[in-house]
Amino acid sequence: SEGNRANARARAGDETVFEIPGFQERHVSQWRLTDTGRTQAQKVGEWLCSERIVLDRGYVSFYIRAIETAVYLPNMPWIETPYLREQVWGDLTSLADKERISEYTRSLEVRKVQPFLWTPPGAGAESMDSYFTKTVDRMLDVLNRSCGPMTVLLVTHGGWLWGLRQRMERLSQEELLRLRMSDHPHDHIQKCHIFHYTRRNPWTKQIMSKIQWVRSICPWDQTLSSNEWRAIRRHTYSQDDLRRLVDAFPQLVT
Repeated sequence: SEGNRANARARAGDETVFEIPGFQERHVSQWRLTDTGRTQAQKVGEWLCSERIVLDRGYVSFYIRAIETAVYLPNMPWIETPYLREQVWGDLTSLADKERISEYTRSLEVRKVQPFLWTPPGAGAESMDSYFTKTVDRMLDVLNRSCGPMTVLLVTHGGWLWGLRQRMERLSQEELLRLRMSDHPHDHIQKCHIFHYTRRNPWTKQIMSKIQWVRSICPWDQTLSSNEWRAIRRHTYSQDDLRRLVDAFPQLVT
């Protein structure tokens, strides 16, 4: 998006994008895609067509960059929804990364310790925990009630996809944090990244009662994704595992 490009340039020392008249006054929901973003969206559309996936309905975030992405995807009935929106970042909204670090150093340090429960500074800001509850859980409820056996495409944002992964893949908080901090590209969520969930067994084609498989695809560069189907399994802990989690935090008060 325009915001991604602006921050990338600022990190490289060029902050002139933030000086473009009207840019900082524009709400983050109004950012457009860049030329690179449109190319990535086109690759997603091409991949969906190549897979011959019959899509019954699309849901799209009301953010302009999500709507612009949907323009390049297969034709289907689209429904705009607030349940696919981006996380509200409060005072950190529309700030260059450099300004965020200089003005909110202490808050960002807390985020490193507990990103799932950390709330950005400022009115209306949301923690990941509350954001997932207000958006991801509501959207999953809509799909459960309204879409039945349909094949549905959701066009949303990276933060929302982390929430979806946690819910759909039954990730523990420990696993969620490990993935977010990983250096391996297959653990990341790229721009225009696809997570394909299904209740149809990829090998036998048998349809199950619940979604049981997932694959991750980055259509514009598939070296950045695993691209293979895998079964979704809930992680369970032994007593030793629970002790390991506890012992990671030394007791400071007797």
